[in-house]
Amino acid sequence: GAARAITFVRRISQDAALPPAPLNKHKNVSFDSITVRDYYMTLGDSICSKGPPVSLGWAYSEYPPLSVDEFEINHPTRRPVAQLALTPKRRTSYLLEQGDVTKEEISKVQREVAAVRRRRAAEKEAALNPGSAGAVDPSCCTVS
Repeated sequence: GAARAITFVRRISQDAALPPAPLNKHKNVSFDSITVRDYYMTLGDSICSKGPPVSLGWAYSEYPPLSVDEFEINHPTRRPVAQLALTPKRRTSYLLEQGDVTKEEISKVQREVAAVRRRRAAEKEAALNPGSAGAVDPSCCTVS
């Protein structure tokens, strides 16, 4: 249930003993190795449409570095974007399985997210209909 990140170690292939290249020449960049990390998910604070918001945590598992060629031969095929989305049920399962989040904490964050969503909807309604009852006075939001 961890998100995967790839770290590239790069090497600029220009010998320091050589005179500087003319400004119109391009430098070459190559990569020596690739390190893959699995980052664990934690309860986040972003506003999502349904379910608990998730963020990457600080904890991670790191795999031994690979050469670029070895990585290209062995990495899994890329998944379509639709398969990358997590359902609210799956996000909740990930958070509870990792053990650092309780059901109560998830519920609290979901209530906070719902309150922010309602407040934003009210602000949007007030901005679209300035003369309606309960509208926010635009003068309170101007910066001089």
